[in-house]
Amino acid sequence: IILRRDFGFRYKKSLVSEVSSENYPFQAGEKLFLHHSFPALMMKKIVILMVFSLIMFFYSCKSDRGDKAQLTANEWQLKEMVTTAGKVQLPQQVLILVLTDTNMVYGFSGCNRLFGKYSTEGNTFKFSFLGGTRMSCPDMRIEQAFLKTLGQMTIYSIKNKELKLTDKDKKQSMVFIPREPDQELK
Repeated sequence: IILRRDFGFRYKKSLVSEVSSENYPFQAGEKLFLHHSFPALMMKKIVILMVFSLIMFFYSCKSDRGDKAQLTANEWQLKEMVTTAGKVQLPQQVLILVLTDTNMVYGFSGCNRLFGKYSTEGNTFKFSFLGGTRMSCPDMRIEQAFLKTLGQMTIYSIKNKELKLTDKDKKQSMVFIPREPDQELK
């Protein structure tokens, strides 16, 4: 028994001439259509195409959230930070956050270097095992606020080349922009 496709719409079964017709209820060369007629097959293909199109449409709407490739493509420079006490006046130092595709995080928090791990799922975000060097600087308030706020961030989104981290209540936020390659840490 050989199955062959007929014009892309139907399957047919044909017998090879050596097969005896005693064992099978049809004769050699007889064609037996196994699937529905042309309209039913076309409708099935249209439905499958529509489902596939809807899946692709909803997947493409995800571009502003949960995109790890965009998350790890840059070194991020802090542009704005809002804590529970309000908007923080940023220092002249460039505060940096670097997220790798191996779920490692490192950066510069104003005086010390930071390092640790992070995880993402969809647009949720979680830091773990954050640590840093222990140098002492004259004013540690910005660094302490930066590290405390960073540890509370749970949601991220990327829009217009800006990485926005927020806490679960959306009361605190951090906005990062891609770091310019010629900028040096002070």
